Amino acid sequence: MGGVGAGTKRKSSCSFGVAVLALCLGLLPLLPGVASPEHLVLATDVWPPFRMADSSGNLVSGIDLELIREIDARLGMPLDVQRHPWPRALEMLRVGDAHIMTGIAWSAEREEYLHYISPSYAVVAPAFYTLRGSETILQSYRDLHFLRVGQVRHSVYFDPFNSDSKIEKVTVSSEQQLLRMLQHGRVSVLVGTTPNLLWDIRQAGLEELIVPTVYQPPHRTELFVALSRASPAMELRSVLEKILRDIIDEGIVDAILEEYR
Repeated sequence: MGGVGAGTKRKSSCSFGVAVLALCLGLLPLLPGVASPEHLVLATDVWPPFRMADSSGNLVSGIDLELIREIDARLGMPLDVQRHPWPRALEMLRVGDAHIMTGIAWSAEREEYLHYISPSYAVVAPAFYTLRGSETILQSYRDLHFLRVGQVRHSVYFDPFNSDSKIEKVTVSSEQQLLRMLQHGRVSVLVGTTPNLLWDIRQAGLEELIVPTVYQPPHRTELFVALSRASPAMELRSVLEKILRDIIDEGIVDAILEEYR
């Protein structure tokens, strides 16, 4: 696993780009109707290996933390990373109390209050897990209609699962809670995304107990950087899109992802 400071060497190759972006940002206050924020507030929660906390509970490392620090270095704007429960973080973005979020999947509902920066920078896969010995209880999508499925509140997995009212879904606040519920028989299977769910299973030492089901959805979920439509950070969307594309084109995102494999 890579360290927090892994982005230091990458910055030297982009000094010209930083100067140009700084000039552009310096002109923003002079343009009519433009009021960019004095700093960016990123509201999110723990989601290994994308966002990980230290012993004090502060978000300090992970794929998303390295990415947002690389973006911030090029943007030249103070960054305030705040940890909140996932539903609260989404609400802060909806009303404009937070400006930016990383590692978020697209949904029609979210797009009403979020502007997604293109392109996506990572992909995760929805996955179902159960207790060892019960792998065959889920052999096809239709089997979900006869099972109790654990999921995380306000998460987006794949369609038609997201909107399938025929599935009995038990909703909790975190993947860690899902693992405990599965262990105690409160759900038959749980849904999550890999590599995130697998990371949590390994961290809990449950690799021998909790295993993938026979059926696994063929879908893939793209992850984006997104801005709150209700915040002044929307004025930075074009600049941020260029920064993100540059970071991807330079191979920096691939290097960050590789550190956490």
